[in-house]
Amino acid sequence: MRRIKQKVNEVGKTSKKYSMVVIVLFILLLGGMWIGKYLYDKNNTICEASVYENNKQYNTNIAVTAKKEKKTEEEKNKEEFNVREELKQEEELKREEEKRRHRKEVNEAIGNNNYVVNVEEAYKKDGKKVAFLTFDDGPTTNITPEILDTLKKYDVKATFFVIGKMAEQNRDLIKKIVNEGHAIANHSYSHDYNKIYSSSENFWGEINKADAVLKDILGKEFNTRIFRFPGGSVGGNYNNFKAACKSTMKDKGYYYVDWNVENGDGKSSKFAPEKLLQYVKEEANGHEDIVVLMHDASTKKTTAEALPSIIEYLKTEGFEFKVLR
Repeated sequence: MRRIKQKVNEVGKTSKKYSMVVIVLFILLLGGMWIGKYLYDKNNTICEASVYENNKQYNTNIAVTAKKEKKTEEEKNKEEFNVREELKQEEELKREEEKRRHRKEVNEAIGNNNYVVNVEEAYKKDGKKVAFLTFDDGPTTNITPEILDTLKKYDVKATFFVIGKMAEQNRDLIKKIVNEGHAIANHSYSHDYNKIYSSSENFWGEINKADAVLKDILGKEFNTRIFRFPGGSVGGNYNNFKAACKSTMKDKGYYYVDWNVENGDGKSSKFAPEKLLQYVKEEANGHEDIVVLMHDASTKKTTAEALPSIIEYLKTEGFEFKVLR
């Protein structure tokens, strides 16, 4: 009995000992699991933070690269724009230089000839018969070239009273007129009576606008002091207005020029060349100096056809030909 009891006690002690071991192991297991979870969570947090930082850095790098590319593109565009502007300015300078060169050549050519007369001396009585051929309302592509060819054939110079809007449309013809030694004068921009003679502001605006067109074509140095009133400086519905304008022209550096002979093409575009010549014969009779009104508008075909006979007639009458300046 004592042995049994002793045995039971020994078993109890052993069980208690094992229980303690189990408990300790269980506690260690739980601790290990907690530590493992803690380390796992911490590692995940570190990984997530690392991924976030990597993504953030990646996005930052993309943004920086895009910004650099944008800046590079802007700099490239700006550089290309600057290059285009420089080329544009160079071309403009070349054009202006070409205009100046042409104008200088023409001025030198005119200056070396005796066929140029200041407008103030157009009717100067010196015993010499002088004819100033003048053409209004051009230039036009179908009439002006034919007139220029005839003038060149007879070695005669003329004065062209051009309309600004026609000059804009036929820039090469303006250059051709000047390069062949003829004179250019102002005949308003639009040739619209109602507009030109509606106010002093419009009147001078028309003159200045036409001058600006001619300067743009021929160069800034180009200058003309001569103006011809559309419809002439006297008569018509605007006579009083014209008289007021004439009184101020000299103060503004301009001289107006009318005519004392015409070929009649202003009355009709259907007159035959022979009739136009007859007009000149009748009106030139008895004059020492004549300013002949003709037109190179697109409808004046018979004017171009009559010009050779008009020149030949005036030459037989002892007239020499000059231009107004």
